[in-house]
Amino acid sequence: MNQNRRIRNIAIVGILLLAVIFILYRTNVLGGKEEAEATAAPSTAPKGSPFGQGPVPVKAMVISKGALDDYILVNGSTSPNEEVTISSEVPGKVAKILFKEGTTVRKGTPLVQLDVSELQAERKRLEVQKELNIKISERLKALYDREGVSLQEYEVAKAEVEKVKAEIALNDAQVEKRTIKAPFSGKLGLRQISEGSYLSPGSPIISLVNINPIQLEFSVPERYSQVVKPGTRVQFKLDGVAGNFNATVAAAEPILTPLPAPISSKLPRLMIVG
Repeated sequence: MNQNRRIRNIAIVGILLLAVIFILYRTNVLGGKEEAEATAAPSTAPKGSPFGQGPVPVKAMVISKGALDDYILVNGSTSPNEEVTISSEVPGKVAKILFKEGTTVRKGTPLVQLDVSELQAERKRLEVQKELNIKISERLKALYDREGVSLQEYEVAKAEVEKVKAEIALNDAQVEKRTIKAPFSGKLGLRQISEGSYLSPGSPIISLVNINPIQLEFSVPERYSQVVKPGTRVQFKLDGVAGNFNATVAAAEPILTPLPAPISSKLPRLMIVG
């Protein structure tokens, strides 16, 4: 009996020891928590996912319907719409300068007056000659009506009247050419003559430019030659001027311009109204 009781007591003590060890193991005293977590079923959600730990950073943008701009950037140069060096068609001495340098003038404004004193004297002579020829023609007409002169004599007298009239018209044209006028509206430059100067035909007097509108010339690659055509709207900038300007292509060269590189281009011309 005593031996059986001893065995039972030993068994109870063993069970109590096992219970204490199990409790210590579960309370991480003997490292059981890490092992339990290690043996647990692994999570299928990756870290940082909506089903894992923490928010996921994303980038998004709103897509809207609109026009797609397709453009190229090229360099160009500006030039006046009209530019000319004014000169005289006929020789003559400068009698009077009628313009002021650097001013803006309209088309047809007189700029220089050449000496016309000889032409004016010649016109007076022709006027006298015309009056005389008219009187002669009238007398011969009266005689011809009475058969006092032949038809040939009368027609010669009439022709003399028409001849003098033609000479007067030529004289007036010569006088008109000696008043040099602006061929178009624009701004004058610096004069190259003085009063009393003698001008030969073609002698430069002053430059005249029209910068409203102005022209812009630029080259485009060959593959864009069919896109840039008259009527195409373009946008450009000027050095030293803030902001953008708009223009319309007025014309383009019909041939390709050879360049040093194996690329050809056309030279469109724009009319830019300021």
